Amino acid sequence: MPSGRPAAALRRTARLVRAAPWLLEAAAVVTGVEVGLRVLRLPTLARLCGLVLDPAGLGPGAQARSGQLALSPRTRRRVRAGLAVLARGPFPDTCLRRALVLGWVLRARRPRLLVGVRREDGELRAHAWVVVDGVDLDPMSSRAYTPLVPASRAAA
Repeated sequence: MPSGRPAAALRRTARLVRAAPWLLEAAAVVTGVEVGLRVLRLPTLARLCGLVLDPAGLGPGAQARSGQLALSPRTRRRVRAGLAVLARGPFPDTCLRRALVLGWVLRARRPRLLVGVRREDGELRAHAWVVVDGVDLDPMSSRAYTPLVPASRAAA
């Protein structure tokens, strides 16, 4: 056996052990989101995850900008763990689930949950994404969707 293989396996194991607290937290959050999606209305679940479900709150005609969001190393680890659990976990990895998990991790920064729609091949498609401090965390996908606004604001 080449001498590099045991060392690489040891490094992978050490990395996994260091990530265990973040992965366990992420598993709990993902499970909570899944339960919430089954028993709560979206505005309630969004609020519990720390998200503001108010796309019009960006301001009239305002667009979120794309760019990098400055995150601490700890927060970056928590985001990566949440996305890893979603990607490999037992629940579907959908944009709404990702947005709710990101909202939980970034809740101290008052993230906004946006839900948009577009027509594709005669069908209505929906997408959910997060904006934090005016930065769109999904700029490539979200550009193709028109954010939904509350009916009371749409009529005004």
